[in-house]
Amino acid sequence: MKKKFIILILIFTCFFVSNGFAQFQIGPLVGANLSGLSIEPDSLFTGNINTKVGLIAGISIVYNFTPMFSVQIEPAYMEKGAVIYTPYTDFGLILEIEQTVDVNYIDIPVLFRVSFGEDFIKPYLLAGGYIAFPIGDSQTSLNTLMGNGQDLTEILEDEILDLFKPELITNSVDLGLNFGAGFSFPLGIMDLFFEAQYSLGLTNITDEEFFLFPELLNPDIKNKGFQIKAGLLFSL
Repeated sequence: MKKKFIILILIFTCFFVSNGFAQFQIGPLVGANLSGLSIEPDSLFTGNINTKVGLIAGISIVYNFTPMFSVQIEPAYMEKGAVIYTPYTDFGLILEIEQTVDVNYIDIPVLFRVSFGEDFIKPYLLAGGYIAFPIGDSQTSLNTLMGNGQDLTEILEDEILDLFKPELITNSVDLGLNFGAGFSFPLGIMDLFFEAQYSLGLTNITDEEFFLFPELLNPDIKNKGFQIKAGLLFSL
């Protein structure tokens, strides 16, 4: 019993010692998301999925336990999606379709942060996960529609072109992993930071059959992206 009591005292002592340093910081962040989609099984998909640049705007919340270890939360509005190029050949017709899929989220990464050094510029590493909630369903825009090398967007009626703008009905929650690095330095009464993160989705973002991939039966479609962020942190 006495040993357990001593262990509890040590645990609480460590907790309060760490809290003696504890520093809470908060501030705005902005950035860009170079987003894409992963498709499984990708061996059956004959097209290309290219990145799309989207906006990031939110806040960064940092709780420093010690000069080295922190927890960082970054709730933000984030634009995700991809540019999808798909070729089809049927009945002597070579059809080439390029579409942009836009899916917007409230994205909340929860990251463990390890900082290094005590110089003016302080680098750090980030690792953790995110939970994201879609804002409505996706929007699909038709960039180009070519048939045997001819631009069909100038020929076909709008009712037909609308068939190439399907809605992607997204699931209510998206989960994934985040990894990254950054650096910060003091700027008057605040800290300025820059960071880069890679996000890897773990869950299928839709349970619906999606017209963009007619050759795939119930494909797994997951978000991925590379984010560049900058912001300010004010100590409270």
